[in-house]
Amino acid sequence: MPIPISTLFGDHEDSDIHSLPRPEDVKDMATGWSRVPLSLRDIPDLDYPEAQSSEGLNDIDLVKKYFFKRVNSENFLKISDEKPFELIKKYCNDNNLKYNLDDLDDLNDHFSRLVLTLKFKYNRPRPKKFMEHHCDEFPHDRITKNNTPSYPSGHAAHAYFNCCILADAFPDHAIKLFSLADRVAQSRIDLGKHYPSDISFGRFIGELAASACMKGHRRIELIKEHKDITREERRMARGRMRAAAKRHDDSKLGTGYIDELCEFLIRSNALERYKVDIDDAYQASKSFLRGLPVKYCSDSEYIKSHLSALEIGSILGDIDNPTKVISIHKALGNEVMERGEAGVIRPFEHYAGSGYEFSKPNNILTHMQSWCKNNLDPFERHVVYECIHPFSDGNGRSGRIILACDLNFDLAALNDMIGSDYITKIVEYQNRK
Repeated sequence: MPIPISTLFGDHEDSDIHSLPRPEDVKDMATGWSRVPLSLRDIPDLDYPEAQSSEGLNDIDLVKKYFFKRVNSENFLKISDEKPFELIKKYCNDNNLKYNLDDLDDLNDHFSRLVLTLKFKYNRPRPKKFMEHHCDEFPHDRITKNNTPSYPSGHAAHAYFNCCILADAFPDHAIKLFSLADRVAQSRIDLGKHYPSDISFGRFIGELAASACMKGHRRIELIKEHKDITREERRMARGRMRAAAKRHDDSKLGTGYIDELCEFLIRSNALERYKVDIDDAYQASKSFLRGLPVKYCSDSEYIKSHLSALEIGSILGDIDNPTKVISIHKALGNEVMERGEAGVIRPFEHYAGSGYEFSKPNNILTHMQSWCKNNLDPFERHVVYECIHPFSDGNGRSGRIILACDLNFDLAALNDMIGSDYITKIVEYQNRK
């Protein structure tokens, strides 16, 4: 939610907006964040829940709950509020983890300017300000004031940013580092300074920025456009599928790997009521596996969409964080979206035809983060993804691409899973919930 133009004139107070940025904030934001290879366009536009919506009211209720029943100790809350990085530094020192403190400090300075820019882009008022105007019974005077807007949480963003980078360097400590980040994030709710949705978005931004800054960030940056894929990257992507083709037993299965890819293109599109020509799908499959760029494989946007997403998925490897999910969805392209944009998280409540309620917008990132860590078998993992339904459109298609990745591109097994009883299995799972 950008700063309304009306607030530039006069000095009135409005409980639905935060204050204007101070001169030092403007200077910081103008400096930029050159060491964090992300632009604002790389970050999904996910607005915070309106105060009177069901998600917004739940946000407020949870702030009230944890303010009176805090998860963290008072000593931890004091340190995490005033010097959160000291907690991470202490963990590293206690465990003899050697890292370049000056370099990490400089990286955090750059990242803080990105977070500050996002804060003033959305300009959400802090819980303290909301309580002052709407909750007379709440002791809002006990919440200390902050000078920046609420969404996303900077403490949460920095906690996950640093822990992601350190966990990549010291994988044996990943679980404890992320547990520390979780505690820092929860401390913001305990203190009444942030809503849970601020924390979720902060975590997402922290993990996204960390991925971009780490050595493997080139793979993440491929979310932009499939035309940016180099010949070497295309060779690597098709190589994974050609390796799957070699494992494919034609005599046992009665079909060739090209036939299975063709069947997948037809079946996955048919599930969305999009009809593609069989001969076109077959020739596109053959051209794709031979290494031809996607744009030359077919004239059908629906065929090219699937092939582009398969290509990105095969480059990304394990689909183990929300950024990679967004990468695959973005690769589908806007041309085949009937609602919303490719790569943009769903901003509205949504229900299945069976009446099942998908994840609320405020919970999508949190649910996706949990989904990425689960150890379910590929099909159940796919069904859970469909129950989250993170995008406005293209959830089934992106989900089936992810299922292909999880199956290491065993397309015969994939086609069996998305057969005539595919929808029935998903509905049965939803009905159990």
